[in-house]
Amino acid sequence: MPEAPEFRWNDLWITLAVLAAALAFLAWGGHKAQLAVASAAWPTAEGVVTANHTERSHGDRPSSHTVFRYRYRVHDVEFTGSNYRSTGGSPDDGVRKDDPIVVRYDPERPERSLVQPGLDWTNYLQLGLGGLFALAALQGLVRLAHRAWRSRGAASPGGN
Repeated sequence: MPEAPEFRWNDLWITLAVLAAALAFLAWGGHKAQLAVASAAWPTAEGVVTANHTERSHGDRPSSHTVFRYRYRVHDVEFTGSNYRSTGGSPDDGVRKDDPIVVRYDPERPERSLVQPGLDWTNYLQLGLGGLFALAALQGLVRLAHRAWRSRGAASPGGN
């Protein structure tokens, strides 16, 4: 009869770490998806692009990132924003400084805004990664439970 696999605590810690990653991705992705869906119903305000350009660093590790900012008014109060979508991003190069844009803002918190409402591929990616990590954690927990059950059965007098 083959020997029962031994329960290993390291496997449990790794599985719990994968489960924690799954929960983090699902919580983060869920929050961003909820914001993306809710933003489609937010009221709009006329805004103006104040920056849309790429900044490059030339140090030991050259990198670049896009700077996108805008300003808008709600009830005679001026706000600034930098969110293109719920997950970030920036518009294409056709949007220039001082161009007018339509801004969607949260009516309960007008300082919270974005330009492009709704879900995009990054929302699905975040939730998909969370789902994959959750499946991996579930598979790990099932394997650990099976291993613990088999090692318990091998330790009993009857061997079952």
